[in-house]
Amino acid sequence: MARVTSGTRSQTNPQAPPGLYYPGDPGFPGTTGMRTVWSNIAPRVGVAWDPKGDGRTSVRAGYGMTGDFVTGQFFFDSRSAPPFGLEQRLTGSLLDDPWGSVGRVNPYPISASSYPWSAALYPLFITVPYDIKTTRNQSWNISIQRQFGENTGVSATYLGNHMFNVWGVVDGNPGVVSSAGATAAAPCTAGGQTFANCTNSLDQRRELSLLNPAVGQYYGYLDTVTDKGWQDYQGLLLSVQRRLSAGFSTSANYTVSRCEGLINQGQGPLNVATGYTRPVSLINPPSDAEAQKTFELDKGRCDAWRKHIYNVTASVESPQFSNATARMLGSGWRLSGVLRGSSGSPLTVTAGADRALSGIQATTQRASQVSDNVYGDGTINNWLNPSAFALPALGTYGNSVRNAYDGPSFRSVDLSLVRQFALASSRKIEARVEAFNAFNWFIPGNPNVNLSSGTTFGRINTFSAAASPRVMQFALRYLF
Repeated sequence: MARVTSGTRSQTNPQAPPGLYYPGDPGFPGTTGMRTVWSNIAPRVGVAWDPKGDGRTSVRAGYGMTGDFVTGQFFFDSRSAPPFGLEQRLTGSLLDDPWGSVGRVNPYPISASSYPWSAALYPLFITVPYDIKTTRNQSWNISIQRQFGENTGVSATYLGNHMFNVWGVVDGNPGVVSSAGATAAAPCTAGGQTFANCTNSLDQRRELSLLNPAVGQYYGYLDTVTDKGWQDYQGLLLSVQRRLSAGFSTSANYTVSRCEGLINQGQGPLNVATGYTRPVSLINPPSDAEAQKTFELDKGRCDAWRKHIYNVTASVESPQFSNATARMLGSGWRLSGVLRGSSGSPLTVTAGADRALSGIQATTQRASQVSDNVYGDGTINNWLNPSAFALPALGTYGNSVRNAYDGPSFRSVDLSLVRQFALASSRKIEARVEAFNAFNWFIPGNPNVNLSSGTTFGRINTFSAAASPRVMQFALRYLF
């Protein structure tokens, strides 16, 4: 912002608007845009103790500090920023004249050598700070394991991890509005100016446009990656295992846990206005403490977390009968099964529209909760209660909590039946029948959480991506 207000331009791309720096400019770190950090060490320590010295009981504990990399896709928008690429977003345009209907000139095709700055208005930028901290993860565990008899073992494990310096995107050049009409298309005021249509004037209402329209027209979305995110997980894992004995083996585990934190966008492609729901001003930047309070408004349960997870596997083999006929028909069959299940995934009820009029994506802005009776009758047609939610007033953000609601639970059973038939010499034929989702349980997907979608809100219209209808497969294998 200091370079914007002072009119400082890039030396390597002097045609770029004031404020932008590129590789080769003074102070730009190499070609990466991030300074090298050599202090990212990754210590690990573990200890195991046999309290009785008989090899049947163990107490184990471990701790590790690790780092993490973001995916290459994370930088997609950054590497396609002007003058290397151009993404334009038109609001309120007409299909028969998308550019002219909003008073713009079509800037395409473009080239880096002759970039059309005068026509490529309000482009999208995502900036990564030079000194951003890499994501770190502290993990620890304590477990007690005990063997009973010759074939059975049980264990109880406490698991914990704390991620910090988690990356997420925050909007830094939001649309500003000081008053708005009853609809988004009504007139509104911002920065002492009146705009005839609040939706179509988003770019003109942005902070930089209101500060200096001549410079602001070259900045649309101007998002910054922040490392202020965190996530915290605590879990208890119980398990039992019985090795093969008398033709039977089994293992089972159950995990109950909690996980909460802020936005985590390091493991997927990044896009503008899809992270934190409250913008942070670049013109009047808040203190670190004030900014953190803004980020904490997005505190919620972790996206991939499931409170309860259980898995049971078992295998039983038919006995070797003494009667020749019974042995030929009934011996050697092996039936195996896997039961998997979990709680439902966390859900966020979204407004489905830019109610804040700031430019934050409609799929990110949240609805307001107006009743504690948030669930319907538990059927696919009424999973969430529509009357428990309302769209926030224009120019405001919803009060519902991110990932505060639960989707349907998941369960599935897979079975297999296998037998080998001996032939002459060492040759064999193996026959196999397998059934996935063997009981053909209906596994519903998540309900529609877009409050602006009308009568379909709260209804389940999809299957779970983790399940399928019953699928059976048959196989014969000849071994020689």
